[in-house]
Amino acid sequence: MRRRRLFNVLIFGGVVFLFTKFHVLCKHSQYVLCVEPWSGAATVELFRIIRPYLAALIVLVACLLFFKRASKRALALEGGFKAFPEQFDGEVVELKGTVVRVLDDSVGEHLKRGMTDMYRTWTKDPNNANRHIHQRFFVESPDLKNGESIFVHHNTKFGKVTLSRGTKVHVKGEYAHRVGSRRGWFGRRKTYYGRVHFTHPPKGFLELL
Repeated sequence: MRRRRLFNVLIFGGVVFLFTKFHVLCKHSQYVLCVEPWSGAATVELFRIIRPYLAALIVLVACLLFFKRASKRALALEGGFKAFPEQFDGEVVELKGTVVRVLDDSVGEHLKRGMTDMYRTWTKDPNNANRHIHQRFFVESPDLKNGESIFVHHNTKFGKVTLSRGTKVHVKGEYAHRVGSRRGWFGRRKTYYGRVHFTHPPKGFLELL
């Protein structure tokens, strides 16, 4: 979100700067961009003017990408996903742990998702949201903070796994930092980790240990 805002500010500032520059040039001038703005000569002149700014923008984007990768390497050294899960939103994560709770879907949930799947298959709609039944369970792991667990969604279309409390699993999938809340001794508190989904090829897997 911060990068998007910075990019928008830079674009807006660039547009204002170029508009001001052309306004000053065209105020009392027979400049080619003012007289024949759609001619080939005007296009060449425009490119000549914006070329250094375009080069500067490319260098800036390259620097941002470099520092993003560097920051991720620094996070990995400092504690990585365990300490900074919000930095891995949308990234593929992998962990080994123990199932501490398994959620069962109701008959209504099975019926709703089954009807959704049938309708989208009939209409050739590729949207997979709320389409297939998922095994949903919580995992505690040494890769997480002590006392915390992570929510896992596994699409049964790619094979159902026999799970129960205490089952050892190896999970790999895409992390979504959508934290919820859970009940504790002093009321409800926000969870530290979000959920892992896409635990199937090409992004991940779910294996029993």
